[in-house]
This record gives sequence, C-alpha cells and structure tokens, in this order.
Amino acid sequence: MCRSIKKCFAVMLALVVFVSGMSNMSLSTLADDTIQETTAVSEETTSEVSEKTIESVAEETSVEETTDTKENKTPAKEDATLAEEDATVWEESTKDVTAELGHAENPVEKIVDTPLKKAVRAVPQAQSGLGRIEAENCEIVPGSASEPKKERGNGNFSNSSWVSGMNTWPNDKPSYITTNVNCPSAGRYEIKIGYTAGINGSTDNDKSKTTEIDVQVNDGEWIKIEGVPLTDSWNTVSVVSKEIYLNQGNNKINVTGARHVWYDDVNKWQWVNLDYFELVAIEVPAEGRHEAENSGSYTAGTSTSSAKIVTDENFSGSGYVGNLNSFPQDDYGNNTRSYLTQKLYAERPGKYLLTIGYVYRNNAGDDNKPTNIDVRLNGGDSWKSVTVNQTKDWNDVREVSTVIELNRGENTIDITGASNIWYPGKGDYWQQINLDYFEISSPLAEGKHEAEEYHESGNKTENKQYEIKDDGGDIYSGSKYATIWNTLTGGDPDEYLGYKVYAQHAGKYKLAVRYGTKYDGDIFVKIGEGTWKELSTPSTGEWDKVKTVEMDITLPKGENTIYIAGRQTTGIEKYSQYINIDYFELTRQVDTSNIALDKPVRTSGNRSDRKDDHYKENPPEEAVDGYDDSRWGGLENQNDNWFEIDLEGIYEINHVMLKFERAYPKDFEIQVSRDRKSWTTTETVKDWTPSGNDNKANAKYQWNSNISYHGKARYIRINATRLKNKDWGLSIWEFVVKGDKLSADVKDVAVNKTATASSSNENEVAWAIDGKDDSRWGSISGDAQWYQINLGKEYALHSVDLKFERAYPEDFTIKTSKDGKSWETIKTVTGWKNPGSAGNLSSSARVGYSFKLDSEKNASYIRIESSKAANSSWGLSIWEFEAWGKETNLPKYWNDVQGKKYGIYPVDKLYDKNETEKAANMKYADGTEQKYTILNADLVQGDVLATNDTYEVVYEPGKDNYIYFYVNPRDIHIDFGEDENNEIDKVRWSGNPKDANLVTNNKWGANGYNSDVLEFCGQKAATVKYKIKDLGNKDSDSTWIGCQIYGTTNTGDERESDLGKKAPKFEIKIKINITKAHSLSIEDTIEDDGCLGVKDARNIKYKWQRSSDGVNDWQDIPESRDDMPVLYDHGKKLDVSRDVGGGMYYRVSEEGKDDWSLVYRVNYYNNVQNGDFENPIMCTPGESGALFPFNANGDEQQYPNGYPGLYWKTTGPGWHTNINPYKVGHDIEIVNGRNLKVNKGYQEAQFSVTYEEMYKDGTHGDQFAELNCENIGALYQDILTTPSSECYWDLDHAGRWNQNTMYVVAMAAKDARQYMTSEQLNPNNGISDTFIKKLKTMDNDNQLKNSKSEYDEGTEINLGSGIVARVWKVRSESVATGHWERHRGQYKVPNTDKDHLTRFFFVSAEGGGKTHSEINNGGNLTVGNLLDNVSFEMRKSYSITYKLQEYGVNGNLNTVTEHTIEGKTVPGGKVVVPSSFEKDGTTYNLSDYTLTNAKMNDKDFYYNNKGQMTVEFNHDTLVLVYVKNIITVTKIVQGVEAKNLPKDYKVTVELAKVNGNQKKLVTLSDFKEIEKVNANDAGGLFASGTIQASELGLQDGDRYTVVEKVDRTFNGKDNNRYALVQITDSINETINNLPVNAKQQFEYSIGASGINYKGSQSNSATITNIYKPTRTIKVTKKVEGKFGERDKSFKFTLTLSEAAVSYNDDTFPNDRKVTSNGSTYSFSLKHNESIEFVVPDGCTASVSEDDYSSEGYVTTWNSEIKNVVISENKSTTCTNSRDLTPTGLNNRAKPFIILLGCALLAVACFVAGKKGKFRKLG
Repeated sequence: MCRSIKKCFAVMLALVVFVSGMSNMSLSTLADDTIQETTAVSEETTSEVSEKTIESVAEETSVEETTDTKENKTPAKEDATLAEEDATVWEESTKDVTAELGHAENPVEKIVDTPLKKAVRAVPQAQSGLGRIEAENCEIVPGSASEPKKERGNGNFSNSSWVSGMNTWPNDKPSYITTNVNCPSAGRYEIKIGYTAGINGSTDNDKSKTTEIDVQVNDGEWIKIEGVPLTDSWNTVSVVSKEIYLNQGNNKINVTGARHVWYDDVNKWQWVNLDYFELVAIEVPAEGRHEAENSGSYTAGTSTSSAKIVTDENFSGSGYVGNLNSFPQDDYGNNTRSYLTQKLYAERPGKYLLTIGYVYRNNAGDDNKPTNIDVRLNGGDSWKSVTVNQTKDWNDVREVSTVIELNRGENTIDITGASNIWYPGKGDYWQQINLDYFEISSPLAEGKHEAEEYHESGNKTENKQYEIKDDGGDIYSGSKYATIWNTLTGGDPDEYLGYKVYAQHAGKYKLAVRYGTKYDGDIFVKIGEGTWKELSTPSTGEWDKVKTVEMDITLPKGENTIYIAGRQTTGIEKYSQYINIDYFELTRQVDTSNIALDKPVRTSGNRSDRKDDHYKENPPEEAVDGYDDSRWGGLENQNDNWFEIDLEGIYEINHVMLKFERAYPKDFEIQVSRDRKSWTTTETVKDWTPSGNDNKANAKYQWNSNISYHGKARYIRINATRLKNKDWGLSIWEFVVKGDKLSADVKDVAVNKTATASSSNENEVAWAIDGKDDSRWGSISGDAQWYQINLGKEYALHSVDLKFERAYPEDFTIKTSKDGKSWETIKTVTGWKNPGSAGNLSSSARVGYSFKLDSEKNASYIRIESSKAANSSWGLSIWEFEAWGKETNLPKYWNDVQGKKYGIYPVDKLYDKNETEKAANMKYADGTEQKYTILNADLVQGDVLATNDTYEVVYEPGKDNYIYFYVNPRDIHIDFGEDENNEIDKVRWSGNPKDANLVTNNKWGANGYNSDVLEFCGQKAATVKYKIKDLGNKDSDSTWIGCQIYGTTNTGDERESDLGKKAPKFEIKIKINITKAHSLSIEDTIEDDGCLGVKDARNIKYKWQRSSDGVNDWQDIPESRDDMPVLYDHGKKLDVSRDVGGGMYYRVSEEGKDDWSLVYRVNYYNNVQNGDFENPIMCTPGESGALFPFNANGDEQQYPNGYPGLYWKTTGPGWHTNINPYKVGHDIEIVNGRNLKVNKGYQEAQFSVTYEEMYKDGTHGDQFAELNCENIGALYQDILTTPSSECYWDLDHAGRWNQNTMYVVAMAAKDARQYMTSEQLNPNNGISDTFIKKLKTMDNDNQLKNSKSEYDEGTEINLGSGIVARVWKVRSESVATGHWERHRGQYKVPNTDKDHLTRFFFVSAEGGGKTHSEINNGGNLTVGNLLDNVSFEMRKSYSITYKLQEYGVNGNLNTVTEHTIEGKTVPGGKVVVPSSFEKDGTTYNLSDYTLTNAKMNDKDFYYNNKGQMTVEFNHDTLVLVYVKNIITVTKIVQGVEAKNLPKDYKVTVELAKVNGNQKKLVTLSDFKEIEKVNANDAGGLFASGTIQASELGLQDGDRYTVVEKVDRTFNGKDNNRYALVQITDSINETINNLPVNAKQQFEYSIGASGINYKGSQSNSATITNIYKPTRTIKVTKKVEGKFGERDKSFKFTLTLSEAAVSYNDDTFPNDRKVTSNGSTYSFSLKHNESIEFVVPDGCTASVSEDDYSSEGYVTTWNSEIKNVVISENKSTTCTNSRDLTPTGLNNRAKPFIILLGCALLAVACFVAGKKGKFRKLG
C-alpha cells in the first residue's frame, strides 16, 4: 500500500468591477437705444451712516501750504455760472469727412432685432423761440406814445406788414410789442430786430443822429440798444442786434419803437417802424431738447435736395426736418452724409445721453431692414452709427438713444437723417428719416462729478455762502473744490449745491463724497424733493487732506437732482464752519454676476409701446436693470406671452430666477437657444402658485429654477403658456440669469463623429451628432435603447447637453469609456418627468437635459442608455447629443515648425529662370498697380519639403535614375539676374563645384551629403538634377542634400555677392532615402486612366493586395467588385477608383508567388479630406506656450502648399516679403475662429464672420478657409472618381468684405492645371480670354445659376481640344456680415479615362472691398471668399420600399400602405434600413408586421430585420413586404456553396398549435444566396415559407411549435458529403451541437413549450443549419511478435477540435463501445480490428494509444495522426510488437529457465527442512 498521498488544491479568484456613474466677454454693455420718460419717484433714503471715523482714500502728500482757513476766503459771486465771459460765437462746421463705415460694414447684424423705439407723445407747444417773429403778429402795449398801429401793404417789409407809432421819450412809459416764445434750451441768444427809422419832419435823414430801441426779457430790466442808425428811407429795412439771455421753455419778450434821443430840437424826434425780430442762438447749453428745425445749419451731402423744414403740429416744436438722407460714402470713399449741425455749450465735460426723435420708413416698407442715424461730435472723421427700426407710419415718432461725450465749453454735433445701409442683392432699398428733435440729458449719473460743476445753488444768507476755489493743488481733483457752510440747526440747510444727473437705470447707487475738513462735520444729501440725509464727515486732519464717505441712495430712471450741503460740528465756531467738497462719485449697485443685466431684450408685446397716458410705464428693459422696484408689463389678452434676453455671447447657464408681479404665469417654460431659431426647453413649470399670494398690485413673487445647469446658450426666454389672469398679461420685476462665459477651449467634440445605436427608424443615427437642431435620430419602440458615440480620440469631457424629441427617457444613464469596452457611469437619472407627458408634447418639441461634470473626465467614447421611455411605443429620439470637452493632447505643431525653413519641391526636370518665375501685376482697389513675380504653379508636383524632412525615392537597377528639386523659399525672393552666367543671388546645391573655392567644401549646407550615393548633375536657376548611383548589393541607402542661397551687399553703385563673405540668406537640408526596387515595380497612371500598373509587365497573371497602413491587414483584391472590373489584363492594371483605394497602400506579385513589390501609397482620396479645415489644429490666441509660426497675430495661418495634414493645395502665390514686392511660395489661408472668443471685434472686422455665426451651432468647429491668400488663386483637391458616376458636393460659404461670389469648378485633373494659374484667374491683369473672364462672361450673361438649396448640375463650359469643365456659381446674398450659407451641386463624371481623377476647386469672382469704389476697381485680390464644411464624393442613389399588407376576414390579402424612402450614399456604403416610418401623420412600426419577402433589384434578398443595406451600382433598390396574421419560417444553410447544394435539397418544417390538432407542413427549397453585409459575415443560402395563422386556428395569445425535419448528411455536387453539425434558431438564440451518430432523418424543435402568437407582431422563426464537408479517420490495430497478444484490447484516444459526426462501433461489444468526453473519444481495438470516424472537414485530429511499453510492446504507426488538420480522408495503423516476455527473455530460453527454477526450489526445500520448517506445516 502506498504510504504517500498526493493532495490537489483548486484556488479560484472572482474579480467583479462595477463602474457606476458660457473674461465675461468684455462686451461693452449695449445701452438700450430707447429713451423713455419715467415718472420720477422720490424715495427716501433711510441708510444710516456709521459714527465710526472713515479713513481717507487719498494718500498723504506734502504740498505747499495754501490759504485754507475760513477767515482768508473770498466769497464767490452769487451768480456762479462758469466762465460766461469766455464764451465765443461758434463758427458752423460743414466739413465732409471720410467715414470709417463703408457700405459693406452693415451694422444691422451688430444690433440684431433692436426693439421698436418707444412712442413719443407729440404735444403741440408754443411758438418756437428760434427763428423770425413778425411784429404784426405780436400784441401791442401802448405807452405814452400815440396809439401804435399795425400797417400792411408794403412789399418792402417782411410779410408786407409792420408796426408803427411806438415812439416815446426815455422817461415816458414805453410803447412796445410783446409775445411769448418757447425756447428749447436756456442760453445766450442774439435778438435781431428789423426796422426802419427816420427824423420827424425831415426828408433827408441825418445819419449822425441815431436813436435807441429797448428790449425786455421776462419783465426784467430794459436792455438798451443805443446808436441805432437811421435808415436810408422809410422803405429800407435795416437790422440791429443785441445779446440777451433766455430761459429754457417760455420766455416773454418786449421790443419798443424809438426811445427818443434829444438833439436840441423838440420838433425833430426819431420814429421807428418795427418789421420783425429774430432769435439766433449764440451759446446754446447742451442739456435739454433741441428742435431739428431750429438747428444752426444743414449739409445736403448727396441728398436729392436740400434740407426741408416742415411745419406739422404732430411733431415736437410743431415741425421736423426731412431730406437729410444719403449713403455715408460714395464709390470713392468720400463722405456723402446729409446732416444737421448745432453748436452746443457744455458747462460740464463728460458723458451724456443723446436721444433722437425720428420717423423712419423705407421704400419697400420692409420692417426687417433697419437703417442708421450717424452722429459726429466736434468734426473729425469719427461717426457713430445708431441703428433704428422702421416706424409704423410717418407720424409715429420714436426715440433712439446713445451715449456721447462732450468737452467743456464749445461742442459741435452733427446728426444725419437716414445714413442708408447698403442691402445688395435685394434691389435698391432707399431709407428715409424725418428728424423731429434731439435731446441731451444731464451728465450721466454713473461716474465722477466735480463739486465745482454744480447746476444750481441754495438759499444763501447774507454772511454764510459757498465758494468755488481753485487752489487745491494736487490734493483736490483738478485743483478745484467747493467750500460749503451753513448755520443749520434744523430744517433745510441754508446753503447747498445742486447737481443734475441722468440715471440710465433706476436702482440703488453708492454715493461717495470726497471732502476735506480740519474739524468733524456733516454732509447732507437730498435726492430731488426727498428729505435730507446726514452723513458724518470725520476730520481729515488738515484742510489739505481728503477722505471719502459713502452712503447708499436710490435713483429713479431719468433726470435727478442731487443736493449737497455741509457743516462742521466741532471747532471754533460749531455749526458755522465749512467743509471742502472735492467731488462725489456714483456707482451703480447691481449684481454683476447676473449675466442678463442690461442686455438687449425682445418680448411678445409691451404696454409701454402704446400712445396712451401710461405709454412710458414698465418698458421691457426694466426687467433686466437689476432693480427690484422697476418692472416690465406685457400686453394683455394675447396668446403669446414671452420675454427673451440676448446674453450677447454663449454662456453656460447655471441658474435662473424670475420675480413676477401679480400678473404671473401658472404654466411656463424656460427655453434656451444659440441662434434664436431653435429653442430647447430646459425646464417646464406647471400650475405654479407662489407662496404668500395676496393678489395685491405691485406684489413680488419670486421663482427659482430647480435646474442647476441649463446648458449653453446665447438667448434665454420665459415662455408663459398659461397666465394667472389673461386680462393682466405677464409682468416681470426682474429676470436674473447666472452663468459663466463658455471657455474658448471647450467645444462640442461629438459633432460629426461616428455613432451607433440600439436601433433606428428612418431618422438616421448620424443626425443626432450633425451639429444641427433640426435633424434627429429615432429608435424603434421599446424602453431599452442606447446611443453611443466614438469620439475618435480621447478628450477631457466637461459637460453634456442632450436635446430630446418628445420621445424622451425618464430613466437613463450616461457612461464614458476609453476603449469602448470598460464603461464608467458619470450620470444616473431616474424619474425625469419635468418635460411633462410625452403625449402632450408636439412632434417638434425639443426638451433639454444638461449637466456639468464636477471634474473633467477623459474619454474616447460616450453613450446614453435608456431603461424607461416617457412613451415606450416611441422609444428614444435625440435631436442632438452634445459632448463638450477639451483637447487632451493638442498637437503642438508649432514646436515642429520652429527653426524650419520651407521651400524645396520635387519636380520632373530642370527649369530655367523664365520657366520658374512669371511676371505679373497686382491692381489694387485704389487703381494703382504693382509689378511682381510669381511662382510657376505648373512646376510643383509634390508637397513642400522643410528642413530635416525625408524624401523617399525608389532606385530601379539597370536604369538611369534621376531626381529633380526646385527651391522656392517661403519667405525670400531669389534674384537670378539676367542669366546663369550673370546671376545675382547665388543658388548652390550640394555637390555643385561652382565657387567651391570660396567655401570649405561643396556640400552647401549638408555635411551628410555623399556623392557616391547621389551625384550632382547640374542645375538651372533654382532647379537641380541628381543621379542615383548604383546601390550594388545594398537594398537601400541614404544621403543628405542641402541648398544655400547667398544674397548681395550694396557697395556704392554695385552689388557684391555675399558668397564667401557672409552667411547665406537662406539654407535648407533634407534627407534622401533610396530603396532598391524589387523585381516588380508599380507605376502610377491614375491621372491618365485611374490605374496603378505593373511596370514592364510580362505576359503572365498578377495578383494585388491592399492595406490601410502598408504594414498589416493586407487583403486580396478581387477581379471585380459588384460586376465592375477592378483588375484588367490578368492583373497588369488595377482601377484604383473602382477599388475605392484613396489613401490606401498597394503591392503586386506574380500569381503563385509571394515575392511582392515595394509598397506604393495612393496620394489621392475618394472624397475631400479635411473639408472642415480643422487641421492642423490651431491654439486659442493667448494660450500659454502656443505659437503661430506662420502668422503671429493668431487670427489666421498661411500654410505652405503640401503642409502635413492639410490636404488642400492652392495655385495662388501666397507670401510676399517685407522688403520686396515679390510673391513667392504657395500658401493656404486658414482662419482661426477661436480668435472670435478672445478678440471678437478685431476678428469680425477682419473676416466678416461674426461670433454668433461661427458658434450658433456645432457645424463650424473653430477654423475655416479663405481664398486668395495674398493674391488670387484656386484652392483645390484631386479626387478619385469613376467615369459616368455621380458626384455630389456641399459647402458652407460666406462673403468677406462684399466678396460674395465665387465659382466652383470640377474637371479632369489632367486638364485643370493649365486653367488654374494666376494669369488665368486674375481678373485685373489685362489678359483677354482667361478662364476667370470666361466664367464672369457666362455669369454676366445669366448662364450661371446660384447653387443653393438643390443639387444643381451646374453649367458646362467647353474650353476646346476636348476639354470641358462643369461650373457652379456660389453667391451669398448676405454680403458684408459673413453669414454662412449652404451651397451644393451635382457632378456627373464624364466617361473618359482621364476623368478617373477629378480636380475640384474654387476661385473668387474678384477681389473684396468695403466700398463700391474698391469693388468697381476689381477689389483687393488678397481678400477672398470664406469656406467651411466642404465635401465632394461619389454617391449612389438608393431606395427602400415598404409594402404593408394584412389578411382580411375573407382571407384576401389587402394592402395597408406602401412607402418609399430614398437617399444617397457613397458606393459600397452601408445605410440604415429604418424599422418604422411615418406617412400621412401615421407611424408604422414594422415590428407590428411579419416580413415575408425581400427583393434587391428584383432578386430574392435575405434581410434579417437588423437594418443594414449595402449600396452599390447594381445593388440599390430594396423592396420589403410585411404582412399581418401570418407566420414566416426561414431556413438558412451555411457551409455549403450554392453550386454544391443538391438540386433536390429541401427541408420540411412542421408548424403545430400547442394543445390543438392543427398542423401544417411547409417545404423549403430553391435556396438563394445570402449577400454578405460585412466581409466577415457568415453568408449562406436561404429559403422562406409562410402560412396564415388561420391555417393553425391561431388567435392572439395562442402558442405554436416549429419542428424542422432534415437529413443529417447529404452528398454535394462537389463529391463531398456534407454533415449537419450545428443548429441555431432565432427564438432560443443558442448554438446546438448535434449529437454524434444522430439519425439520418433528424428533427429539431423550436420552443418545446410553444411560441407566443400575436397577429400584430413579427411572427417569424429562423433556423440556421451549419454544414461541413465530412472526412473519415480510420484507425486499424495490428499485433505482432511471438509474445504479442492477439486477443488483447488496446485502448485508443481520438482528440478532435470539434465533435465527430459519427463512428462505426456497432459491432463492438458493449464493454468496448466508444465513449466520449466532449470532442475526445476513447475506444479499444484488438488485432485486425478497425474503427472509422466521420469528422468535419478542417478539424484538427490526434490519435494516440495508451502506453504498453511496460508490457514489452513496441508501438509503431503507419501515417501517424498527430495534430493533423483533416482536409481529406485519413487512415492510420497502429502496430504493437512483443518478442520478449515481460522479463526480457525470449522463447529459446524457456528450458533453461525451468531447470533453474527447479534447482532453486530444491535448495529452498533443503534449507527449510533443516530448520524444521516443514514440521510446522504438519
């Protein structure tokens, strides 16, 4: 018994891992252009001032001591009007200036949808105080004179009338005319009096004798006008004038006749007849209203007529001015504005609010076409445009306002009528404005107000006054301050100063007063008619020290007066001392985190727009003014009630708060938008009742959003769907929005990436990530749905914005992954029902769910998994799945560029100077021309090479191998001189022996140059030729080559070469890798016929392979692809376009060999690459460490032709040097849209595209392209195309600087080259019959149609010699503002060999410009059209037709509906077959039907309901027939080709009702081939059959079984026997391995317990039979040798990689039957016995026998089977031989063994007997 026991231990470890889950833009606050009069509400300020001493805010500064004590002060004049004596009469200024704003810069888009300005009540007022007033129209007041009288009938007098008889002596009571005049503003005026005068009784007036006329204003002192000269006659009217001062508003003016002058003769006194008087402003104070009709002067500009002053009682001042309408500039850039001019006097410098009353209409009556009013201050060339909207009619006066800044003293203001905006492309829109008035407010409240700039002073006592001092030195602002004191013991202060300020916004302000006082005191403040508030002012220590004290005040919107007084409370004379006031400053107190503050708003309607008694109340801007006591009031009794805010930038919205008046909503939505077109509801509120609802007027009810993140938007609004009281409308005190400006480096990284989904209806999967809110993905019905995005690379995810259709999820999770396998849940949402009942939402509803991650999450994949739908019958539908994130590994290409030089191009031969450069000229917009040279585009055959780049070349043994290069540096010009022998700049390539004596060697910048590898063979101009030396036995070699260019230095009158004296001005080196060609080489003839071919092919057959990376994944190329030949002439040629081989790697070999050629890469693609211009990825300007190597300002990059990853090329010479007017190199201009995020104004002015246009959705990324980098040229790509195929192109286009037209061209690449040179594309070079001029001629003849909404076929242009091109015009109607517009076209590829390669390119129609003048001169050719999202590819039309049928009660098959879906995709593309469709408002789910038949192009087609279809040229029409109330059974046979299936092969399927007697047999035959959707699909053969459910008597809820009856094996036509080895079915979805030795007639049952039946569902069952050819393995046993046991059973084991089909052990006894363990079989054989196993073809087999060597057997095998792949019948014989016994002795030794045994036995007995052992036996 063995004493050691071995023990076995099994240790298992289970590891389960469960991974659960918008500088504030610095936009200037856009002031509301609406001025409204607001009822001033005086509010008592109840703030108390702390008794604590306030620290001084001024630094302690040593200054020279000044007189600061009360005793030394000189009292100021009581009349404190500043510097009246310095005022002078201003000259009118009508100087024309050139405007900065041309026709192109259309400000309409800068202030979009400005609300219609508020109505102004037109109140007829008294006679204007300015202008002529007829004497006869005045009232006469008789004095001591004889009765005055009004005379008429003399045409020498104004209006043929006058007043006479008003002549009195100076001491007598005067006679005079009197009238009241309304003066628009207070100020100094000149009264001009028209009169005639003479001496009583004298016919010859003595001119030395003058008289006197007196004037009285507002019953004041009479003002004498002495020395009034006598007139020549009583019919000659003269004028005399005098300066007077008028108040604003009503003024009473009296004018006398003659006040006699005594000339010693009582009978000769003077008589005066009064004709009229005129009032002319001398010094008009700026503040106040100024009537347009009373302006100082008018400038006509290009108005059709001069200014027209019209009297109309409907306007302020009873008049207005018209005919001041013009364009701001003419075609030559000259100022052409028409405007009024008024001189104004500002006592106080600073900012004011200018409000203009106007009426505006355009000749088209188009409310969507605003115009501008331009304003200019103090001459110069800076005009400010204010945009105004059309008014309702010509009497509807509206106001618009803007902030202006006035100088102290004299100012001139110019105001235009309509400064017409140019609206090209839509006809001539002429805009006309009538100007009513303009009004200038008091100084704006916010900011600093100097104490000396007061408006009024208080009730001064005789002894206690105020004084303005100017001895403040550096301590007091401007060295000036006000000293105020009083004897206040109660009540109002005796002394105070009043300051008028205009509050643009009602609300709370911080009032900070800066003062100086030696003693403690108080400052008193009063707002308007409010009460005085006391503010303690602690001592500042000395008079020359200052401090600041503060208090909170409230100002109503509009004009306010702030009164300030002061006193001391300590010191020598308590309460009678003074305080020095330096200034006070007002700061608006608002929540600056409120991003809605003061932003532009739009509403559904405003009560403030009405012209009634309350028209000024509650305007919309008061809901965003940050002040809770001002509100907006909406219109009552209307269905639409909404309030919208333009945040003026894209923000991440974190919080929303609304404060309603009692006119609040019951049901409302918070909605956001980026483009103001598509709105997403982020929060829905139903049946809201505020707490504390007391229903009182002016109540305040606050609502706070329950959503912490509303996504990213520019616009936000509340949309009220049900109001508390419809009669009240909607009213909002305050609409507060909190959020952050969207970071410049955060973007939607999911746009246009790759997406998959759980299912799809006719709304495609890709539509949820196309960046557009008007397209969506939709699933089929069911709760459990998912949608997954492959981001393409890893991003740092920041936030997610989901926009659902009404088919939204209630329970869902968001997960991320780095590999698409391991997922981490980042968000779990359960019970999300905020959008409300899905059934109550419209089909266009867009409901949003957004969230922001606590920290960034790196991921390459993101998905949503829905577990519960709001409506399971709709499933899940997503408008847009936005995953916002940042680049994690931004390629810092700028690092690679640093230090590199660009400028070497591969060419095909040597070129001389005249061939490498071409003379050209640039015609600029001003008409000037500049000559320069350009690079000959024909030379460039390859991409640009830069310093240290590697160039690969193939060496063919036995031939002369040459390579050629051309140097054209990007940043310098080469002056070649007259010829090679008289060169000026010296170009030297490695190996050039010329001038080698001047340098160390002739390697010219490349020390690694090896002439034994590459031999210099000469150069012409800038081109060089090298010969590749024989590689001998080497397979490869390498060397460096360099190029140096030496300039010259001016020495007097000569230029000396720098060679040998100075460093080269340019040098570059590149590495040349040379590889020896194999016995086979590939030649490229794609440009000629679209093919790759075998170079020097022999008359044999060749095979080709293709790879995506040139290393792995090599695939054989078939001879044809869907009936289209790919290989020609036994493989000597390969059609790359038909093989869709763009960008692929190819190799070729002789058939039957594996000696492959060198790998060849195709440098063309099947479609446009980098069509969104997002590569190379630029950085955000200002990003730390980021550089812009080709253009440092960060707004664009000018990449050289062939720059890696760019793909685009151009024929335009792009770069010019700073010192020479030469154009060198070919550059492509990519604009960095990110600059809009950090430098908005500059970038918009440069490139026209606005921030809003760029980022209104996710379609534009961050970059786009501009044509004509530095000069006109074509931007292009060469695309592989199949002749006669259809290609489709799409692009987004925007105009820049009115460059709004370009041409899109498609033609054979081989032909295009000659038409893309600068000469052919330059419209200004004077060359006739160029390509661009042909295009423009066709355009002018209306032969070119603007390609926009449809895929237009364009226009063919025949260029002669068999060359044709297809041309499309692309024109943007929105010219100047850079609106992106989609354009598209269709190109039918001509059927010629050369059209295998199509050049797709764009050219500008002309240069851009900002004015008519620039455009008329051909424009600036460096300004081109803007492009983005370009695509060009072959597409194939396809159609999917659904036929829905059902059986009626009578058993007839009726059609329910038919529906066809059409589309286009790339050839070979796979499209989704929707599982539902909508027709006539009804949604049809195919899951309600059973598929009975499918045909592809009229052939039977296996369609597995999983929704994919491959589209090819002959594979594009799918018809699906679905029927209700039937059962379909489909049998699939795999493993057998159709040609090998026996003709009589058939399968019988029995269908039976469970618990019933009904049965039905369906025989399936005539099997068709299954088309593979994917290359690795199993394919196979299929046949289907159907029965009506009624044939089994089935009703909904019954169950049925399906039993297949099939032969286990059959003989194929290929002489193979096939065996059924596996069965799968669509019900159980499991693989069933058939038992070994199954009966030939085999039955397989689906659903033993039955399958549930329902008429309106898919009732189908699919059985898949997997066959394999069979092979036999026969094992035979032999036993040999004298000691071999013929009856012994020897044990064997057969190990197979898959189960055997059968074996023949029928004759074996039970104890020797075959036993199995999986696919391992054990059996026993005796001598001469055999067993045969039938096994699947291709399995791996091993046969082994147990080890019998211990029994003396020697085992040998005949044809041993050990790990053998069984591809044919196999036999093996195992022979066991034994010639020795187990002892090792043979038979001849038996006698001796017996004798020896006997002897040993005898010895043993003897020994035993001797010891007595035997006795014991007895």
